[in-house]
Amino acid sequence: NDQIGLKYNGKAIIMKQKKKRVRKKTKDKKTDVMNVLASMDIPNPGYVYNMIMRAQQGEQVDNPEITIHNI
Repeated sequence: NDQIGLKYNGKAIIMKQKKKRVRKKTKDKKTDVMNVLASMDIPNPGYVYNMIMRAQQGEQVDNPEITIHNI
């Protein structure tokens, strides 16, 4: 048993490595998507990218908002 950790009051606390994806910046994501679209010989990757982004957006709804101002 080569696990790193400790035991305390009948419980084992074990540390292990877990892989996690790091978030990309918006500019990097756009560049990567544009490169993929261009590599697929899409004639206008910028237009297709904008259409994909619009399709991902939800519907716009009115949301009541309360603001407080000093008089």
